[in-house]
Amino acid sequence: MISSVYLSGTLEEVKEPGLRYVAIDSSFPDASGQLQTHHIPVVCSRKGCLFLTSKQGSKVVLKGRLETRDNIGLVIVLEMDEVFDFTSSSTCHREHI
Repeated sequence: MISSVYLSGTLEEVKEPGLRYVAIDSSFPDASGQLQTHHIPVVCSRKGCLFLTSKQGSKVVLKGRLETRDNIGLVIVLEMDEVFDFTSSSTCHREHI
């Protein structure tokens, strides 16, 4: 089975080599009226991957596929990303893995 996942969010800190979480805010409030933030694990096995070396807090749009990892569970394996760094000179970087 082939799976494709597209998501956009905010880069969190790198937790371990090749693994980083993306924070995604929900579009609709939960039963208590609060918007939830989901932390999605994304892996990239390529050394020097832009996704892993970009600043925490940068915005990212990415494409990947779903896989299951024993120690984490369901993850997204990065295939393509676009990172937006609005903290300095509003730069945009795109990378195909």
